[in-house]
Amino acid sequence: MDTDTLVLASDSSRGPTWVPEEQYRRLPWDCEGDFIQCIAGLLEGERLNRTTIINSLILQYNYQSYLEIGLGSGCNYQDVRCDDKTGVDPTPPPRHAMTGSIHATTSDEFFAVNERCFDIVFIDGLHHADQVYRDIENSLLWLSEGGIIVCHDMMPVTELQQRVPRETKAWTGDCWRALVRARGNREIEVCVVDTDWGCGLIKPAEQPVFQPKEELAFENFQRCKHAWLNVISVAEFKIRYLLSQN
Repeated sequence: MDTDTLVLASDSSRGPTWVPEEQYRRLPWDCEGDFIQCIAGLLEGERLNRTTIINSLILQYNYQSYLEIGLGSGCNYQDVRCDDKTGVDPTPPPRHAMTGSIHATTSDEFFAVNERCFDIVFIDGLHHADQVYRDIENSLLWLSEGGIIVCHDMMPVTELQQRVPRETKAWTGDCWRALVRARGNREIEVCVVDTDWGCGLIKPAEQPVFQPKEELAFENFQRCKHAWLNVISVAEFKIRYLLSQN
């Protein structure tokens, strides 16, 4: 069987299961109340991205509410498959092109008046470590029990790519510093999927806090990133988060 293209399908009797794309294409989308959902479950790292990760988690854990911080062009937000969606961005895309609840404000201002929890939060706003750290902390405060946070752009390739302020088109900022700092301040479970510039996964867990011994400089990041960020492969993500029974 070709494992390059597997699809995560779910029905009410069996729950989520991985099937070859060819087989999935023969499945009905709606059969007598048995609604079949799917997202692309591609095992090759360069073909798995932030949207696929978010949608697979929504499906696997039956998440009902989604918050996205930093909408950009709106493509990821629009492709997320969740009925209850909230987007936050000081300059959001045109409202006629967006669904759900859109807040034209900063994440700090949004969280200051927020009164509800979310099952899954995607952080992709201002790529400055101090802002990303606040977004992580605020998201943890408003995360539903059993929920998860996804953070984008955690694995810059060059020092220039993570430099603040921005100097390059392909820019991750120094988001990675925020994640390492968060591990030192809270008991959270953290890993970064090695794809799409690094997709961090965060959820509360009974684990010791993590304190790096080295200074949070990029040269140390290059050498220590696997330990600092608990980097995992795409295959490990699939096994740990999509095939586990937890």
